[in-house]
Amino acid sequence: MTRYSHYIKRINIVSDFLLLNGCYFGVYYLKSGDFHPPFMFMLMYINIAWFVSTSIIKPYDIARTSSFLKVLKSSIYVLLVHMLLVFVFFLFEQSQRYSREFLFVMYSGLFVLTFIYKF
Repeated sequence: MTRYSHYIKRINIVSDFLLLNGCYFGVYYLKSGDFHPPFMFMLMYINIAWFVSTSIIKPYDIARTSSFLKVLKSSIYVLLVHMLLVFVFFLFEQSQRYSREFLFVMYSGLFVLTFIYKF
């Protein structure tokens, strides 16, 4: 183990949050262009749900020598748990403010970017 191995967890946490928020803002600005308060609430919920899903799955408990398949598998589990939490919120909110297409495009982009980043 090298002396910089303890930075792997921090780098992965920050990069995952950047990917998540980048996908959210990217898809939002492509779809509508300006930012409205309800979407700020959705962004806050998405970040809290990400924290909850990573607390459940613990994808950052990996070593520098972990296999790509193990890292990718834990990332996919986190994405699935996160999607579940967000869709539960979407069902209970029952609002026309949030688009299913928006969530589909965001998660598609997030999956692709996460795969590329983890590779």
